[in-house]
Amino acid sequence: MRTKTKVSTKTKVALAIGALGLAAAGSVMAAIPTGPGLTILETRSGNQEYVQGNDNVVLTTMDFHARKIDLNITDYQFEVIGDDDASFSTIENDARAIDMFDNCTLKETGTETVIGGPIAPDGSNMLVFTDDFSILAGTSVNAYIECQSANNVTSGDDDIYAARISKRTWVTYTDSSSTIIPANKTQLGTLNRGVNMKGKQTSATILEKGKITFSLSSSSPSGAAIPGDIEVYRFNVTADSSGDDYLDKILFEVFTTDNASSNWNKCGGSYSKYLDAADFTLYNLSTGSSWTLGASNTLYDGSGNLCTSSTVQAQYVKMDLTTMETIPAGTSYTYALYMNATGPSAVDDDNIQIEIPPQSVVSSFTSALDAVVWYDEAGNMLDGDDVNGLPLTGNTLVF
Repeated sequence: MRTKTKVSTKTKVALAIGALGLAAAGSVMAAIPTGPGLTILETRSGNQEYVQGNDNVVLTTMDFHARKIDLNITDYQFEVIGDDDASFSTIENDARAIDMFDNCTLKETGTETVIGGPIAPDGSNMLVFTDDFSILAGTSVNAYIECQSANNVTSGDDDIYAARISKRTWVTYTDSSSTIIPANKTQLGTLNRGVNMKGKQTSATILEKGKITFSLSSSSPSGAAIPGDIEVYRFNVTADSSGDDYLDKILFEVFTTDNASSNWNKCGGSYSKYLDAADFTLYNLSTGSSWTLGASNTLYDGSGNLCTSSTVQAQYVKMDLTTMETIPAGTSYTYALYMNATGPSAVDDDNIQIEIPPQSVVSSFTSALDAVVWYDEAGNMLDGDDVNGLPLTGNTLVF
């Protein structure tokens, strides 16, 4: 069983100058760790030295590597960082790339084929490429960014420049193995999916992609219900055949009515009539495992705040699995959510409905929440944005 530890996929390399930088950046690619079932795009970049008078300047070199599926990269961007005192002790980013370079291209090493560009840095020192290029499954493309010197280069010390994936950047790619597009992802052409890319100037940059799908079970309860400890929601979780998935946390939105004004759906308080975390239990019907929420701070109100007041209605409950559930590649597990629903009024026709909410809603709370927290085979932590099938709305139960 996988532990709840995020595995780092970044490998540090030393900064290097000029031709040595090119060699170092290319030679370390074999050392980048890759999970056995991970479909990823890898890049690595290093700083380069800009020498006055050079017509062409190589900012960085990198490997793009696709695992398991063909990828068609359609949008990608780099930040050009610079230091105008030629010191590697700190990169202060105090030299404007837009004043130094133009006609920047992304080229394939060896063939010198232009993959993207030519473009110039924008006012934010960003190189934004929108030219498509493809990488076949299991193959790599070694490339470099080359720019021409601008005419207004002034005399002085040699400057240092580098191109890096800037913080968290959206890269859009085509996945040839699937016909599923999460609703909140950018769609260009037939099939595209935006993925977060995170990197630093001297680290490997990993674009990870795991696949997990949530769907409502055909056996999910609906219609007439009797107050008590009952099943209120049943759903399936399916791991794609490309690799195992690991389920960590699920957030359920609980829609309820209290027509008799008994306050049964309020949270907090010490009386049994109020809802608390222990009123919810999640079962894995495929394996027989079960988890019971024991922590009282896993109930939230409609704004995503911890729900501790008996005057506030409970609207979200977070199920934090004690041990992450391994869902083998190509396997579907069925889960059932049970709720202690002794408070609803059968006389006044109270009702309950459960939903796993969209990530876009719960991440916008002042204290952001995740609809789902899960990991792919390489240990990359992913959220509800990378879950197909959300929001997932259950049936209405009427008492």
